[in-house]
Amino acid sequence: MTSTQQFIIAILSVLIPIIIPAFMALIFTAQKQRLEALKKQSENYKETIADAIKTAQALFKEGHGQEKYKWVLDKVSKKIHLPEDEIQQLIESVLAETKKSFQENWNKLGK
Repeated sequence: MTSTQQFIIAILSVLIPIIIPAFMALIFTAQKQRLEALKKQSENYKETIADAIKTAQALFKEGHGQEKYKWVLDKVSKKIHLPEDEIQQLIESVLAETKKSFQENWNKLGK
């Protein structure tokens, strides 16, 4: 092995333990920022969906569950540009949260 090769190996053996963790930290930081942006966007979507659900409740009153759902899906899909299956999941998520909140408030009244 030549002295140049030994020098390169020595440099690499010193730099690799520094470069790899730094590179991984950059990747994880970028991933974290992307996930935080998606979470914020998702929260904004949930607010829009919750408003649409409240409006549908006011418009349709009692019953008409499937019609309300289709109405909300139609209105929300015009504002939120996501695939329909993702919008449906968000709608169901907001409905579940709303029902849970209502149930908790209802239970508090009974105590």
